[in-house]
Amino acid sequence: MNQNSSNAPDPGGQVPRRRNIPRRRSPLRFAAPILAAVLVFAALALAVSLLLRDRPASPVPAVTTGRETSSRPETLAPDTEKETLPPETEIPETEPPLLDQSPVSFVAVGDNLVYRPNIWEAEERAQAEGKSEMDFFFTYENVRDTIAGADLAFINQETLLCGRNYEWAGYPLFNGPFEMGKTLSAIGFDVINIATNHMLDQGSATGEGIRITREFWETQPVTLIGAYLNEADFNTPRIVEKNGIRIAFLAYTEHTNGLRLTSGEVVVPYFDKDTIRRQVAAAKEQADLVFVSAHWGNESTPVLTDFQEEYAQFMAELGVDVILGTHSHCWQPIRWISGTDGHRTLCAFSLSNFIAIMHLPINALGGFLSFDIVPDRKGNYAIENVTVIPTVSHFNYGFRQNTLYYLEEYTDELAAASGIGISFGNPVRLTDLYAYLSSTIDAAFLPDFVKNR
Repeated sequence: MNQNSSNAPDPGGQVPRRRNIPRRRSPLRFAAPILAAVLVFAALALAVSLLLRDRPASPVPAVTTGRETSSRPETLAPDTEKETLPPETEIPETEPPLLDQSPVSFVAVGDNLVYRPNIWEAEERAQAEGKSEMDFFFTYENVRDTIAGADLAFINQETLLCGRNYEWAGYPLFNGPFEMGKTLSAIGFDVINIATNHMLDQGSATGEGIRITREFWETQPVTLIGAYLNEADFNTPRIVEKNGIRIAFLAYTEHTNGLRLTSGEVVVPYFDKDTIRRQVAAAKEQADLVFVSAHWGNESTPVLTDFQEEYAQFMAELGVDVILGTHSHCWQPIRWISGTDGHRTLCAFSLSNFIAIMHLPINALGGFLSFDIVPDRKGNYAIENVTVIPTVSHFNYGFRQNTLYYLEEYTDELAAASGIGISFGNPVRLTDLYAYLSSTIDAAFLPDFVKNR
């Protein structure tokens, strides 16, 4: 028995007094008032909802973020601020952004041969016009729009321009005036090549003519290729940047008409596979595209040599993008050449003459090779819209009136007056010029007025 029970006697034997323990009240005592309050509140809520049921909701105010207008409220619950996709939702792939580059339009012309009658005419005109210095704008006036309209323009300056450091000279050891170079620069040519078979025509033992010509071109806002003062200079690719596209220019010549350097550090850039392989690799590391000026082949024939075929394929295998061939003094085929890796090289085996006082009609038929360099989304570059714009180098029976015409504008009357027919006995006929183009150059590269004739 529990000794602490309230009914047990205490140790003294006395009966204890009864304690005043409060009486517990029933919880049902408050149920009725609470239930009544709940019923009243529910009735009031129902009445309010009936009154407000047909009233339009207030719009959520828009939040301006500076980029767009949002319909979300300014304050969002933490669990609704973060927008998430269901786990099974895939984010679609998007195209890479376009590069911040525009296409580059490019034109190239072939051999600019400066004969003594070209110089004599310029001197005569300067004297007649009271000028202190001659120029050659009259020769190029008709075709300047094509040169100036291109982002980049290339020309093969076939002959040395040593000025009066040497006598004016024509075939076979040429020398021309600085004024010719000033004219070419002024009308818009950007890249000048002098790696030709005539680059040792003056000062051949030490390359003095090359040095003088280079010193002149360094006074002009152009890029000169083919003239190298030493080995280090030779192994430094010339890079031109336009619209963010970097183009490396290399230049080689097959020979120098039997003339050779005997002393000094000047370098003549002869074709050599080891050299080309090394220089192309270096150029590709520094530029987006590699263009090669190739002075090669036989003169006055559209027939290619084994040397041209071999080196063109070799350079295509190395990943060269464009080959600008010169030297034959007439048009030769234009081809796309594929390397084993699928890379395609545009090869114009010969761009013919630009200006020349030569004896065959095909020597007068020149022109522009025109194309666009187009960037894609992945940082690659395509050569597109390749076409030939034919020209005619005209002179009269006295080897004056040296003027370039677009073939499309060259008339039968001009052809009949050409010095090629009168002085050399080889009549110029438009039908023959058109036929030569159509038989030599693939129709894909010819303008419609030639294909439709």
